[in-house]
Amino acid sequence: MTRPSGLKSAIRILSALFLFAAVLAILLGFASTAVAAQQPSSVSDLWIDLRMGPPLIPLYNEVARDEDIARVDDPAQLGQLRATNRGRRMVVFKSIAEARQALPEIASEIDIIGYNFELDSHYGRYDPPGTG
Repeated sequence: MTRPSGLKSAIRILSALFLFAAVLAILLGFASTAVAAQQPSSVSDLWIDLRMGPPLIPLYNEVARDEDIARVDDPAQLGQLRATNRGRRMVVFKSIAEARQALPEIASEIDIIGYNFELDSHYGRYDPPGTG
Protein backbone atom coordinates (compact mmCIF):
# COMPACT_ATOMS: atom_id res chain seq x y z
CA MET A 1 0.00 0.00 0.00
CA THR A 2 1.45 3.36 -0.97
CA ARG A 3 1.04 6.41 1.18
CA PRO A 4 -0.21 9.72 -0.21
CA SER A 5 2.64 12.19 -0.81
CA GLY A 6 1.24 14.58 1.82
CA LEU A 7 1.46 11.84 4.43
CA LYS A 8 5.01 10.98 3.35
CA SER A 9 6.00 14.63 3.73
CA ALA A 10 4.38 14.84 7.15
CA ILE A 11 6.15 11.67 8.29
CA ARG A 12 9.47 12.99 6.97
CA ILE A 13 9.01 16.31 8.78
CA LEU A 14 7.99 14.60 12.03
CA SER A 15 10.98 12.26 11.77
CA ALA A 16 13.35 15.19 11.25
CA LEU A 17 11.83 17.08 14.19
CA PHE A 18 12.03 14.00 16.42
CA LEU A 19 15.68 13.48 15.47
CA PHE A 20 16.42 17.16 16.12
CA ALA A 21 14.64 17.00 19.50
CA ALA A 22 16.63 13.90 20.49
CA VAL A 23 19.95 15.47 19.51
CA LEU A 24 19.00 18.70 21.27
CA ALA A 25 18.08 16.82 24.45
CA ILE A 26 21.44 15.02 24.42
CA LEU A 27 23.33 18.26 23.79
CA LEU A 28 21.44 20.09 26.52
CA GLY A 29 22.26 17.28 28.93
CA PHE A 30 25.97 17.64 28.15
CA ALA A 31 25.76 21.44 28.16
CA SER A 32 24.05 21.59 31.55
CA THR A 33 26.77 19.37 33.01
CA ALA A 34 29.47 21.54 31.47
CA VAL A 35 27.78 24.78 32.56
CA ALA A 36 27.43 23.55 36.12
CA ALA A 37 31.13 22.76 36.18
CA GLN A 38 32.17 26.08 34.59
CA GLN A 39 30.06 28.79 36.21
CA PRO A 40 31.64 32.20 35.60
CA SER A 41 33.11 33.76 38.71
CA SER A 42 32.62 37.34 37.47
CA VAL A 43 31.08 39.38 34.67
CA SER A 44 34.45 39.49 32.92
CA ASP A 45 34.26 35.69 32.51
CA LEU A 46 31.07 35.90 30.42
CA TRP A 47 31.32 35.96 26.64
CA ILE A 48 29.62 38.44 24.33
CA ASP A 49 27.24 37.64 21.45
CA LEU A 50 26.74 40.97 19.68
CA ARG A 51 24.59 41.61 16.64
CA MET A 52 26.76 43.70 14.35
CA GLY A 53 25.85 47.04 12.89
CA PRO A 54 28.14 49.76 11.56
CA PRO A 55 28.16 51.81 14.79
CA LEU A 56 29.06 48.75 16.91
CA ILE A 57 32.03 47.44 14.93
CA PRO A 58 34.68 49.74 16.47
CA LEU A 59 33.37 49.02 19.99
CA TYR A 60 33.34 45.27 19.32
CA ASN A 61 36.90 45.37 17.94
CA GLU A 62 38.01 47.22 21.06
CA VAL A 63 36.45 44.96 23.71
CA ALA A 64 35.98 41.53 22.09
CA ARG A 65 37.97 38.51 23.14
CA ASP A 66 38.65 35.29 21.19
CA GLU A 67 35.57 33.56 22.65
CA ASP A 68 33.17 36.43 21.83
CA ILE A 69 30.83 36.29 18.83
CA ALA A 70 30.14 38.91 16.18
CA ARG A 71 26.74 38.06 14.64
CA VAL A 72 24.70 39.16 11.64
CA ASP A 73 21.15 38.03 10.97
CA ASP A 74 21.43 38.08 7.19
CA PRO A 75 24.19 36.73 4.90
CA ALA A 76 24.00 40.02 2.95
CA GLN A 77 25.51 41.71 6.04
CA LEU A 78 28.72 39.65 5.86
CA GLY A 79 30.67 42.84 5.14
CA GLN A 80 30.06 43.91 8.73
CA LEU A 81 31.64 40.68 9.97
CA ARG A 82 34.60 41.20 7.67
CA ALA A 83 35.25 44.48 9.51
CA THR A 84 35.69 42.67 12.85
CA ASN A 85 39.19 41.69 13.89
CA ARG A 86 38.53 39.62 17.04
CA GLY A 87 36.34 36.80 18.23
CA ARG A 88 34.26 34.41 16.18
CA ARG A 89 31.92 35.24 13.30
CA MET A 90 28.32 33.98 13.09
CA VAL A 91 25.66 34.28 10.39
CA VAL A 92 22.04 33.47 11.30
CA PHE A 93 19.98 31.99 8.48
CA LYS A 94 16.20 32.26 8.18
CA SER A 95 15.75 29.09 6.13
CA ILE A 96 17.56 25.94 5.10
CA ALA A 97 17.33 27.03 1.47
CA GLU A 98 19.02 30.35 2.32
CA ALA A 99 21.84 28.52 4.12
CA ARG A 100 22.33 26.05 1.27
CA GLN A 101 22.58 28.89 -1.20
CA ALA A 102 24.98 31.09 0.78
CA LEU A 103 27.27 28.65 2.60
CA PRO A 104 29.35 27.46 -0.36
CA GLU A 105 30.51 31.05 -0.91
CA ILE A 106 30.89 32.25 2.70
CA ALA A 107 31.79 29.16 4.75
CA SER A 108 35.49 30.05 4.88
CA GLU A 109 34.66 33.46 6.39
CA ILE A 110 32.46 32.36 9.31
CA ASP A 111 32.94 30.24 12.41
CA ILE A 112 29.36 29.59 13.51
CA ILE A 113 26.19 28.87 11.56
CA GLY A 114 23.01 30.08 13.24
CA TYR A 115 19.48 29.08 12.31
CA ASN A 116 16.31 30.85 13.41
CA PHE A 117 13.65 28.24 14.22
CA GLU A 118 10.99 30.78 15.13
CA LEU A 119 8.18 31.83 12.88
CA ASP A 120 9.04 35.36 11.87
CA SER A 121 6.19 37.59 10.72
CA HIS A 122 8.60 39.36 8.37
CA TYR A 123 9.35 36.11 6.55
CA GLY A 124 5.96 34.52 7.27
CA ARG A 125 7.13 30.93 7.15
CA TYR A 126 8.58 28.15 9.21
CA ASP A 127 11.27 26.11 7.47
CA PRO A 128 12.25 23.13 9.62
CA PRO A 129 15.46 21.24 8.82
CA GLY A 130 14.94 18.46 6.32
CA THR A 131 12.32 20.32 4.31
CA GLY A 132 14.45 22.79 2.33
